[in-house]
Amino acid sequence: MFKYKVTRNKLMKNILSDFDLSGQEIEDLLGLATKIKAAPASFKDSLKNKILGMVFQKPSTRTKASFEAAIYQLGGHAIFLDSTNSQISRGESLAETAKILSGYTNGIAARVYYQADLEDMAMASKVPIINALTDKYHTCQILSDLLTIKEKKGKLAELKLVYFGDAGNNVAHSLIISCSKVGIDVTIACPQNEKYQPSKDILVKAKRDVLGKIEITENWNAAAKDADILYTDTWVSMGMEKEKNERINDLMDYQINSKTLEKAKADCIVMHCLPAYTGYEISETVLKGPKSVVYEQAENKMHMQKAVLYQLMKD
Repeated sequence: MFKYKVTRNKLMKNILSDFDLSGQEIEDLLGLATKIKAAPASFKDSLKNKILGMVFQKPSTRTKASFEAAIYQLGGHAIFLDSTNSQISRGESLAETAKILSGYTNGIAARVYYQADLEDMAMASKVPIINALTDKYHTCQILSDLLTIKEKKGKLAELKLVYFGDAGNNVAHSLIISCSKVGIDVTIACPQNEKYQPSKDILVKAKRDVLGKIEITENWNAAAKDADILYTDTWVSMGMEKEKNERINDLMDYQINSKTLEKAKADCIVMHCLPAYTGYEISETVLKGPKSVVYEQAENKMHMQKAVLYQLMKD
């Protein structure tokens, strides 16, 4: 069963990071998402009259649309606030925003710059806070990715996932934590340069509760060997535009392309959380090729958001 999480000052159900979920809780959410996807009519109006607050500091396409579609299809409604249409633009804190919004809603999905702000929101809120992206974690993205992997592979345990490129980001961190909890072996192929490496603190914490192996290497060639899943993300995230040329130069060896596929298993799948920039982190032929499951990934965000909202907001 999904458990309540004890926070610093009250009993709450939050998903602030992948560390908030046990391997069993992840499996439970995947099972629920599978049921909802297979029989959506059975869950119609299951969150009737429930309100989801959405606080987004950063732009979004798939995360915003998937949360809104999910709550509407479950019978609820969404209130969307970004930095331009709320008092956040005039300096009101995210914690204050969460405190007020929690009086109007049954849950809040927050896409904010800093993990510390998300945690402050959770302290102030009277309703569950859901990580819709921070600088450290992209928890709901990886939950939906695991749903896609299970659909394509029929299992999670003993698979090998290899992530290529810039691993000092939220997607890589969440992959390391959540995949290893459900028995997937995670290999990170990235340069030795510290800014492209996963957080040491997150690695140490992740290794305390793993079923799968976690490996970091700069050797992309060896990493790709016998991979079941190849995964990458953009090399130039929002706010890094000034580093674009340097990053492309540093990371070009870690592009997923036909050479990478030759090293992986014949039935490997290729994943990218999008948006993708072909010619950089992934070649166009691979992104649009038969091994790519990126559009299934994108759709599964809605099904997984439904499971998360149902689990946290249903009476």
